[in-house]
Amino acid sequence: MLPTQHRWTALEEMNERELRLKDHEKKLARQAADEFIKWSISTLNTSNPHKRHNPWKSESQRLWEMTMAYGAEIGVARKLNMQWNGVGTGKRTADVGNNIEVRWTSGQHLVVRANDREKDIAFLCKGTTLENLYIVGFMPVKMARVVEYKLPDEEVWMVPYTKLYTYLPNNASVKRFIEQYSRLV
Repeated sequence: MLPTQHRWTALEEMNERELRLKDHEKKLARQAADEFIKWSISTLNTSNPHKRHNPWKSESQRLWEMTMAYGAEIGVARKLNMQWNGVGTGKRTADVGNNIEVRWTSGQHLVVRANDREKDIAFLCKGTTLENLYIVGFMPVKMARVVEYKLPDEEVWMVPYTKLYTYLPNNASVKRFIEQYSRLV
């Protein structure tokens, strides 16, 4: 090994993927979760109610999961030095920048659905509080939609987190890396 080379330890790699939210970002994640939940409830008696495949067990679980999801979006936006597009983007607009879809999970898979935009890059995040969020990895949506990950009889792909890409270059080069990477798919 040359003297100038550096071997990454697992701890160093995790630190690079850690999402350190500032206090105002944590507050924004909580506000976004509240806003989304209010909207979701308002649709229940309409012709197009917001539904979830697996219902929440409680309102506190719903609030926690939505807060974590929005915290992950805000954290990834800051980590990539890109714009967070806020609440209510649906599938019309990326969560972050022009082509970043962010997913938070307490499970072991990146879930890709039929209505996800093919040219987006999906980032998977984990953590149990807004203080310990981190990026697990990422994969272009197009690359996730392969037979190996597809659920039978559903338009859903479940990518094990061990199959995700984890390398993120440092600082300003990450935005260029994402832009170049997305041109490949």
